[in-house]
Amino acid sequence: MKGVNRYGQADKIRRYDDILKRPHHRSLKHPSMPMLDRAAQFAPFAALTGHGDTLKETARLTDRKIDLDENEKAVIDRRLRLLRERSGQHPHIAVTYFIPDRKKRGRRLRHSIRYNQKV
Repeated sequence: MKGVNRYGQADKIRRYDDILKRPHHRSLKHPSMPMLDRAAQFAPFAALTGHGDTLKETARLTDRKIDLDENEKAVIDRRLRLLRERSGQHPHIAVTYFIPDRKKRGRRLRHSIRYNQKV
């Protein structure tokens, strides 16, 4: 095929064939740059300082406080009375409670399983 060399390149590129086949130049004065340093040149950089942290904070989920109705409050009161009655036995209890978030609106849901020490 006329106009294309054996590499599939056009005739205009053919004029560089002589230098394409030469070995890579190695400097006698300067040592080669380590691969890690070469990679660092192309590493992403933080154009906006703190922007990544702000995005992470925005993406972090918080839970909203659950408002209990009267029936749910009554169930909790019954369970607390039962725990008071059995406090000498030190039963295991599982508690779910909310901790207010210091950085944004909302709260963090926390689960805890412990021995009952004091009600």
